[in-house]
Amino acid sequence: MSNLAIQTEADQRAYIDQKDNRSADNPVGPVAADDYYRENGYVVMRNVIPHHILDTMTEAYKSKLLASNQRFYRTMNQKFEKNRFDPHGHVIQTFQDVHSYETIPEIKNAALDIYFCDELQQALKQATGFDSHFLTQSMLFDRSGATRPHQDWWYTDSVPSGQITGVWIALEDINEKSGRFYCQPRTQRMDAFHAGLPGLTHEEWLARHRKYLEEHRQDLHAPDLKKGDIMFFSSGVVHGALEVQDESFSRKSMTGHFCPSHMGMGNLHGQKQSVKLTPRGSYKYVNSPHPYTLRAHARTVLKAWAFNNPMILYSYRRLRSKG
Repeated sequence: MSNLAIQTEADQRAYIDQKDNRSADNPVGPVAADDYYRENGYVVMRNVIPHHILDTMTEAYKSKLLASNQRFYRTMNQKFEKNRFDPHGHVIQTFQDVHSYETIPEIKNAALDIYFCDELQQALKQATGFDSHFLTQSMLFDRSGATRPHQDWWYTDSVPSGQITGVWIALEDINEKSGRFYCQPRTQRMDAFHAGLPGLTHEEWLARHRKYLEEHRQDLHAPDLKKGDIMFFSSGVVHGALEVQDESFSRKSMTGHFCPSHMGMGNLHGQKQSVKLTPRGSYKYVNSPHPYTLRAHARTVLKAWAFNNPMILYSYRRLRSKG
C-alpha cells in the first residue's frame, strides 16, 4: 500500500505543479487546491497546522481523556462506552464532538483552537472557494478503527447537497502500518449508491461501498501524512481507513466538518429546519454535547436499531425534519 500512496501523492503534486506552477516543496496554491478538490473530492495540504497548537491537544488528551472513567459517546457503534484499550495502551474507540466537551474545557478549547486557527481556515477557503464556514461536528482518534468505506452525506450534509467539507488532521506523523485514512477520488460524482431506495438499510448501503472498494482498489488514495498535514474531503467522496497492520503504532488524529455559512444543514434524507450556532470570536459552531444519561443511552440504542429497520427509520426522519 505504501507504493500506491506514494504514487497518488506524486499524481496530486504533478497536477498542482501544472495548474499553479509551484515547486513540489511549497504548500498547495489557492487555484490548484480549488481545482483539485472540485475534480477529485479531496485535496492534501502540507504542514498547515502549527505544531504547538497540536501539542496542546495531545497533552490535554493524555491528561484528561486517556485515563478518564467517563462514558463517552462513540461514533462507530453509536453507544456510550468507557475507554477500551488495545494491548499497547491505545484507546480503540473514537471520541465524538470533542469541540463540545463542556465538562472538559481543556479538550473543548484545544479542539476549537485547531479548527478555527487562521492557517486551517485560510486553507479551507482556498480548497472550497467559500469565504466562511461553521463547524458542524468533530472526532478525535488515538488509533485507527479501520472505518468502513462510506460517504458522509448519508449522515450529515449541506443544503443544497455536497458542500460540507471534512478535514482530517494529523496530530503526529502517521505510520503506514497504523491504518491510514483514504479517499476514492471522484466518487462524489456517483449516485450515492442508491441511498434513497425504499427499504434500503444502512448495512446494505455500506455493503455497496465495500463492494465498490474491492472492485476499484487500485483507485484508492491513502496519502502519507505528517504532523500538521491536513486532508480535505467532500461529503460525497467515499472514504475510510485501511486495516491496521501493526497495533503498536498509534494514529492520533482529528476530523472536523464544515458547512458554508450561507447554507443550511441536513443529509441525503432531509433538511434540518433550524440549526443553532454558538459563536467563538468571528467563527461559529454547532454545539453538540453528549453527556451520558440513561435517557441518552436509550435514545442511541433506538437510533442504532432504526438504522436497519427502513420503515422505522423513515418515520424517524419525518419527525426529525419537522422538529
